[in-house]
Amino acid sequence: MVQTVAVGGVDLAQLAEKFGLKRSDAPDFFREWRDELPELSEGEEGAVAEIKADYLYLSRYDLQKSVAKLVVLSPLLQLVGLYRPPFHFVVDEKIELETDDDGMTTALLHILAMHPRLWLTIVEATYSKYSVAIAIPQTLSVMMEKAQPGEVVFGLVSNGQEFQFLKLLKTETPIYALSYTLCLNREDDLQRVAQILKALSQWVTREV
Repeated sequence: MVQTVAVGGVDLAQLAEKFGLKRSDAPDFFREWRDELPELSEGEEGAVAEIKADYLYLSRYDLQKSVAKLVVLSPLLQLVGLYRPPFHFVVDEKIELETDDDGMTTALLHILAMHPRLWLTIVEATYSKYSVAIAIPQTLSVMMEKAQPGEVVFGLVSNGQEFQFLKLLKTETPIYALSYTLCLNREDDLQRVAQILKALSQWVTREV
C-alpha cells in the first residue's frame, strides 16, 4: 500500500517535537561513514567504474526517474553483498509526496530495511529540484518508529545520483547525524559510497 503525504508534511521540527529528536554535529558521533573504510578489491573498483560509466552514458538520453535505481542502486547493493545472507527486506514502504496546491505527485519514496539496523530510501523525483534532502525527515520518522530502544540504526537516502548517509541512536533523547552528500558525478564519490555501504553492512552484522 502506498501512503500519500504532502511535501513538507513531515519535517525535522515536527520530529523534534514528537520524538525529542536532536541533530548531532559532533565529529565523533558518526564516524562510521568516513573512518577506516574497507578497501575495495580491484574487481570491485572495476565494477563501480562500470556502474558509473553506464549511468553517465544513459543519462545522455531521456532517463526515466525510475531507471537510476536499476542502473546504479541495484548493482551497487549486489556488489557490496546486500542481496546475500543475513540481509533481506524486513520493511518495505512506499510514500508519495504531493504538492499542496495541485495534488500532483512530485516524488515517490521507497523505504526499505535490508536489516533491522540498515535502511535504504530510494527517491524517485518528478522534478530535479528535489534532492535527497526531501526524503530525510520521512526516513528518520520511519526509522524512529521501527527501531528498538537503545539501537543504533544507519540509513542511505539516494536518487541514484546523490547519496546521503544517516545515523540514528534511539535513546530517551534520540540523536541523529548526516554525512555530507556524495555525488556520482564527483570524482571517486561512488567508490566511497560502496566502501561506506560495505563498512555499515559489516558493522550491523558484527554488533549484535
